[in-house]
Amino acid sequence: MAGGFTTRRDSSANNVPVVGYQDSADAQDIILWAAVQVTETGNTDAQGNFRATNLPIIDASHDWVVDGGGVPRQRLIDGKDITAQDSGGTTLYPGTADGRTGVIPLYTDSGRTTSAANKQNVQVTYWTLRPVNVDAQGRLVVSMSGALPAGTNRIGAVVARGVNAGGAEIPLRVDDNGQLLIALSDVIANARTSSGTERLRIPDTIKYKKCTSAGDNTVWTPASGKSIVLMGIWAQSNIRGTSWTLPDTDMDIKMGSTVIGHMKLMGMLHFSDDGTTSKIAQYVHAGQFQIAQMDFGQGVKFPPDTPLIVSPDSAVVQVTAWGLEV
Repeated sequence: MAGGFTTRRDSSANNVPVVGYQDSADAQDIILWAAVQVTETGNTDAQGNFRATNLPIIDASHDWVVDGGGVPRQRLIDGKDITAQDSGGTTLYPGTADGRTGVIPLYTDSGRTTSAANKQNVQVTYWTLRPVNVDAQGRLVVSMSGALPAGTNRIGAVVARGVNAGGAEIPLRVDDNGQLLIALSDVIANARTSSGTERLRIPDTIKYKKCTSAGDNTVWTPASGKSIVLMGIWAQSNIRGTSWTLPDTDMDIKMGSTVIGHMKLMGMLHFSDDGTTSKIAQYVHAGQFQIAQMDFGQGVKFPPDTPLIVSPDSAVVQVTAWGLEV
């Protein structure tokens, strides 16, 4: 048989295909071939047959036909495995090919009723086998083609690139031992969010507000289309009590209309015990202006155009917030 190949199936229920030489019983049970796809140009005969020169043609789609004994054993090699076109690029339709002889019948119609007879420069693509080479010790032999660049012993080079903080691409560098060098200025730290990753940033915006009235006080309004990344907020009460009850204030922290936190701040007693004298010794002075702080770590990013608002139930409160706008 052409090329020394044969194809057989075992007698088990698995019906395993085995390809090899028939020179010995053991050799044909070892598959030492690689499947490759080749394209060949040639002519068809008067019956529309194209004869492939790379043998055998193999079945890449793993379908079969039933043999004469009613057993599905023989591989089916057809249009699922072969493509063809004439010299003008018009599609031709393969019939059932003979993988051993390399005969591929071609047709001009999808119904395969009109043979592509006597066509010149037909281009046919199909699958065949190539032997896998090993040396005397059984190690795989790999050959490489092409010339090396002048003055070098390197087959090729891979240029890896990164992106710096400014968004520009830069080549990654290696030392004389091939170890990767990374400058701190080239490193971009990222943190994962629920929807992906975000670049870690340092705060560059501080906002201060002295609330002189109860109710909503806007601390931070982002620029149009921008989002506040809130990293922290600090507040101090400036409430002075003029009775024997220690004063305090309750304050909501809101992003737009949504409350994201709450602070309760105590004030200070500072008044005359009789309400009339101004003698220092007769003044009541107790408590302190309480401070509270909320830290959001690397920051919480809120929807665009959402302002930061604080809403104390009494004045006076001082608020400082920090973060950035993106």
